[in-house]
Amino acid sequence: MSSHNKEYYTLEKIEEILNDNEFYSDDSENDEKEFIYNKEYSNIINILQEYLKDDDKNIEKLFLLAKAYYLNFDSKNSIEVLKKIIELDSKNDRALYWIACVYYSCNVINDALKNIKNAIEINNKDSEYWYLIGEIYDNIGNYIDASIAYRKAYEINHTSEINNNKQYYAFTLGKEYLKTKNFEEAVKYLKKSLENFKNDNEIMHYLALAYDKNQQYNEAIDAYKKLLTIDYHSELEDFSSAAIDALSKIYIKTGNNEEAINIYKKYIEINPSLWSIITKFYDKNAGIEQYDNIIKAYNYVMEENPTNNQYYYYLSELYKDIKEYNKAIELYNKAIETNPNDYNYYISMAALYEDIKEYNKSIDTLKKVIEKDSNNVEAYIALGDLYEKLENIEDRNKAYKKAIEIYINDNDAYSFENIGNLYEKLGNIEDRNKAYKKAIEIYNNNQDIYHLEKQADLYIKLNDKNNAINSYKKLLEIDPYNNKALEKIEELQ
Repeated sequence: MSSHNKEYYTLEKIEEILNDNEFYSDDSENDEKEFIYNKEYSNIINILQEYLKDDDKNIEKLFLLAKAYYLNFDSKNSIEVLKKIIELDSKNDRALYWIACVYYSCNVINDALKNIKNAIEINNKDSEYWYLIGEIYDNIGNYIDASIAYRKAYEINHTSEINNNKQYYAFTLGKEYLKTKNFEEAVKYLKKSLENFKNDNEIMHYLALAYDKNQQYNEAIDAYKKLLTIDYHSELEDFSSAAIDALSKIYIKTGNNEEAINIYKKYIEINPSLWSIITKFYDKNAGIEQYDNIIKAYNYVMEENPTNNQYYYYLSELYKDIKEYNKAIELYNKAIETNPNDYNYYISMAALYEDIKEYNKSIDTLKKVIEKDSNNVEAYIALGDLYEKLENIEDRNKAYKKAIEIYINDNDAYSFENIGNLYEKLGNIEDRNKAYKKAIEIYNNNQDIYHLEKQADLYIKLNDKNNAINSYKKLLEIDPYNNKALEKIEELQ
């Protein structure tokens, strides 16, 4: 260990660096844990190992080593070091808590639960211990015990952990009470949470939902209205709740069906594609009646704005989604009639015809596009793909070759990449490779993250691992913490 490193990496400095990062992270919307890579952790591990050579039972240093291993993606060694601490001091509640954290982050639930229970048995006055066991209980669907644990964390509100969740105690407890159907308590703690996080749209949505579940409909309406002024896309995956739809349903429950439709209408006018957000959590097997008010809202805006083809188009997409194909086709045609120069409507209708196996109608629709716009590359590719499906190789080849001719005129990297993809469909690997190399050459003129990533992806398609790695390394010079580049380099080596 050099004197410079020893002088810089004092135990206090190491602890400061490690405390800049959360010890564990649990994102309920994403099972994969995302950590920021930092090569400094490797240096810290080496230095701590040096420190421990002549002092291998120093619990303070062992704690730091366990944390450094974990932050360096090495849970296995982190666990081994923590086990050593527990062997040295079986009553060390922090070591038991930390090992529970690591096990939980690795989804080893039984070991996580066993160790956090042991930690709490020794010390039941640390709120983070209760918070962690609450997370584990929630993870396994034991919502009653989770709510009890979160309540303990909230009431204690004291921890020796520098990186802690104290600011989220009320919010997490409120959410858990929603799961246990204790709606009055859910309202209470979500209101407390909102006091700390003013205008946080996620908390506002949970609170509005809690008001609704607790039959406080006026409060729910006010909360949803406020939320929608901030974020009309707001949704809660864990409770299958889309804010616009939830507000409309409250109006129905309170006997105000007209206002229920008006809510849909208001936001459809803002965003004509909104049906997919409104109906995201609908049960497709529950019948089309559940869509009645949304369809009425679209019909109202179409009556008021008969020249806005987007309303026809997006309602046709809704009908397509619920398998009302004749209505969908009728509205595609209405969109085309309103704006005959938007060929995307033709292509969408052709795709629908293909879905319902009306292949001749699909072909005819795509040919109409080509008649009107002989350089419509999307139509040629869609036609080629359809001929491929129908095993009409001769016409497939003609369509793909025509698409290639159109792309060549553009002479940009995106077009050459697509040319390469089409040559691959044609089985012409030599010309595919030429096109990909041309795209790489153009991408090389812009050494930013996007173009370097595109370049690397094409090298992978060319089976040129070395150049792919070099492109990702150049990307890391711009963004040293780019997880995709780091993972790809490891995968390719």
